[in-house]
Amino acid sequence: MVDKSIKEFSVLMFKKPGDNSPYLISPRNKKITRKLISSKVSWLNEKNYDLVTITKPKPGEWKIIGNMDPDNQVMIVTDLKFEIDELPNHILVKDTIDVNGFFSNQHQLISRADFLNLIDFSIKLDKGKKFEMSAVKGKQGLFRKTLGEELTKGRHTLKLVADGKTFKREITKTIEVIESLIAMEKKVDPSAGTVTIKLIPNNLAINTDMMTIEAHISQLGKKTISKVIEKQAGQWEISINKPKPGNSKIVNFSVIANTKQGESISPAILPVIVNASLFEAVKPKAVAVIKIDNNKTEEEKPKKVEKIADEVEEKEVEDVEPVNWLKTIIIVVIINVLLIAAGFFTYKYMKKKAAVKQEELLSRLD
Repeated sequence: MVDKSIKEFSVLMFKKPGDNSPYLISPRNKKITRKLISSKVSWLNEKNYDLVTITKPKPGEWKIIGNMDPDNQVMIVTDLKFEIDELPNHILVKDTIDVNGFFSNQHQLISRADFLNLIDFSIKLDKGKKFEMSAVKGKQGLFRKTLGEELTKGRHTLKLVADGKTFKREITKTIEVIESLIAMEKKVDPSAGTVTIKLIPNNLAINTDMMTIEAHISQLGKKTISKVIEKQAGQWEISINKPKPGNSKIVNFSVIANTKQGESISPAILPVIVNASLFEAVKPKAVAVIKIDNNKTEEEKPKKVEKIADEVEEKEVEDVEPVNWLKTIIIVVIINVLLIAAGFFTYKYMKKKAAVKQEELLSRLD
């Protein structure tokens, strides 16, 4: 029985080898065979089965006429839809994503193997390479392809195709691969003795209205200072004063934000080490003015120039403030351990969230 709400149905009819193809009788008593040419009827005739798809079927009673194997079965699928799990609009370089696809019938996941085995699931990337989606073991009805290295930096178009011979479903998605969710710029001011750190979020991926950034400033022998970085004119900036000679400051960042799709994320930002060498890297080099006595012979001139240059080089070395590298290394090791621990718990949280989402999908398998 077909009602007015049904837009399409497919019939999978198994038969014995050598049997004639079965045929359908519409509610208006019209005979529909595999030889019928119609834009509304697609018919695949194989040795052991026939697969028929009819779009915009007439409401009423449809009949199937033919000699079929009683051990096989007829399956009617109505309102057939190809669906995929939600995909992010943006991912980071070297990240991987699982592309999951499945078929539903009136919002119920289809897990019938005899139907799914007739469908080819694939992904076409940027009108180029084609990737097959494989059935997920232990999760009947779910097909998956993991993409990683294939997604280089830039914008990509994914066309997901489910080809059932007599019907085809396509879904097109766009994903942009970016280097970082939050970029960083540093500006050193030697005269003021400050380092200004500017954090620039990717506005296409992050909802900046729902973002909080906190800086944690650590120094050996002192208590860690935490500061919330306020948004000013669309930017997040913090200035760090130059530490005393031989000391270092480690600036770590913690971020709580939402993606444009509303997903909670904690983007990682590399720590910044502030010490005397950071200021010396931008210190203008002294220009040595060398006066040459033109009354000297050519052999004497180079020797005097070389001697004066050596004196300048020795003076510059004496001006360099010593750096306590042992303290710096200890601080960096401690901070890295804390970052690894934070990353682990963030990973566990995201893993749990993904498991809940997967559980929702698996509930449809029941």
